[in-house]
Amino acid sequence: MRNANGQGSVSRMNGNRRNKWRVLAPAQLVWSDKKGDYIYKQITIGYCKTKTEAFSLLYKYTNSPELFSNTMTVKELWQIYYNEKEKVSSDLILNHLKRTEHFLTPYLNFNFKKLTNTQIQDLFNKSTYSKKTLSVIKAYLHNFWEFAILKKQIDINYIKYVILPPSEDYTKYNIYNEEEIQNIWNTPPSQIRNLLLI
Repeated sequence: MRNANGQGSVSRMNGNRRNKWRVLAPAQLVWSDKKGDYIYKQITIGYCKTKTEAFSLLYKYTNSPELFSNTMTVKELWQIYYNEKEKVSSDLILNHLKRTEHFLTPYLNFNFKKLTNTQIQDLFNKSTYSKKTLSVIKAYLHNFWEFAILKKQIDINYIKYVILPPSEDYTKYNIYNEEEIQNIWNTPPSQIRNLLLI
């Protein structure tokens, strides 16, 4: 089933197939070594069970073809996500989103589809942010990964499996032990005053 020129097409394939509806992107001008010239060529976006699903997929492609790229970086997908949020979010949420993007800095130019759970966990393990801040970042990343699933970039939300580092043990900052504290209490005030003046 063909649409108007430049809008792609949906066709039903023969045979007993589970996903019988084939979705083709709008034709693009590409170089052909065989013909030694440029030719128009359509690429297959995907296969669907029903005609309705097929046209829905074609609609998504025509509106955001970049989402169907296998080489999309974390930064490129994040920018699409941020642009959508920017229209409806408060300044506070946008600030949290910017901090979350900064958290992803080591992998912004990485292929999003190749980002692993281990790499994400490593970001949390090496972070100098407090556990409370990391908890907020994790929540925003969870939403970002859900967005990626909605856009058919991935199938699994790895953020669900991220373990936050334990809270920092502040007891290590206690300079004096119990015996030393008792000695201080037993020290005459004049001696303490002399120590402070040294």
